Amino acid sequence: MRGTTERQRTIWMLNHYAAAGAQAGGSRHIDLAKSILQQGWRTEIFASSFDHVSREYVVPTSWRKPVITQNIDGILVHRVHSSPYFENSWRRYLNMAVFCFYLLLYCLVRRPKPDVVLGSSGHLLTPMVGWIVARRYRAMCILEVRDLWPDSLIQLGLTSKPIVAVLRWMESFLYAHADLIVGVSQGIVAGIIRNGGDPAKTVLISHGVETDPSREAVVSQREAIRAELGWRDEFVVLWAGSIEPFNALDVVIDGAALLDPSLPIKVVLLGGGSEFEALQQRAATLGNVTMVPSVSRAESFRWMVAADAGLLVASQFDAFTGTRPRKIFDYMAAHLPILCFVPGEASQIVAESGAGLVRDWATPHLVAETIAWSVQHASELDEMGERGAGAAATEYSLEHSASLLLQYLNTSVQGS
Repeated sequence: MRGTTERQRTIWMLNHYAAAGAQAGGSRHIDLAKSILQQGWRTEIFASSFDHVSREYVVPTSWRKPVITQNIDGILVHRVHSSPYFENSWRRYLNMAVFCFYLLLYCLVRRPKPDVVLGSSGHLLTPMVGWIVARRYRAMCILEVRDLWPDSLIQLGLTSKPIVAVLRWMESFLYAHADLIVGVSQGIVAGIIRNGGDPAKTVLISHGVETDPSREAVVSQREAIRAELGWRDEFVVLWAGSIEPFNALDVVIDGAALLDPSLPIKVVLLGGGSEFEALQQRAATLGNVTMVPSVSRAESFRWMVAADAGLLVASQFDAFTGTRPRKIFDYMAAHLPILCFVPGEASQIVAESGAGLVRDWATPHLVAETIAWSVQHASELDEMGERGAGAAATEYSLEHSASLLLQYLNTSVQGS
């Protein structure tokens, strides 16, 4: 890689599902980009124009105009065209392929060239494009693993041996050829090493929450937000995230059905995904469950501030025990106590920070029992929420994650 002493250093972040601006969803990369921008690095983000959460186009790309670029807080965000899908069928895989086709074409003609290319999984096609682009520009190649493929797919039911073999080859290739491998949790780092990743070039750069003084202003408006949402004396339990089969939200609805109807409890499932309509039909038969379509990140935070407890649930798969979902830190930043039904790393974070209640995998009876207990111990939950907010501002600050990334970037560029 050539020296960069006469120009601003540039990193390209490739993430099919990156959210930015008013989008709902994962904002890890736009938040990291804002932090490292202050340290002299120029960041460009390449993401799909079709939003995975809302199932709508963020901007009107097409095959005639496959890329539309936005400037969001000084970060260039390139929205790359991909085909639509509305459920987890073959159309979702077509969406991945179309996105990566246009992504590769655009990156190969985009100038000025990058010093670093970060390809993020999800699926493995995006980091494969990242490796090709990095080699084209003689740039440092970073593989970021947010989900272990194919391990997660196998646990979710993938049985096709040819597909598994192809994915294993892609995984091994990326581990061998990346200059740096980033895992977002300890469990994922362990999985990378277990599956052949080099421990010497594998690092943990966790999810976290961006320091934002305006958030505390929102927290101070809690009662006004509750009134705006129509929540009065109810004890509100909130899920804020995707509505997919692996989230086990059907178990939450079954648990809500077991609650004493005389208790002033409202369970709110906020988000979008392939299971939204099916769960909405089930929730319609209950008086204590409300389904709400996804909203912007800023609006979602207001809902978290207004709620009394935040749900963290997932299906019973071993792959989830080694993850630390972003919503943990969002809940903490909102001073929202967490009802955690995901054993492993997520439970460890909640327990060590004192940010909520830790339970086993969710069952209807356990969910109902935990919510009922929470109603009777609201003051204790408030204390948990305050402890979580303290941990989010210190141990789980995104600025800490950004500083770790910068250390690796600066060392690599200076040594090249």
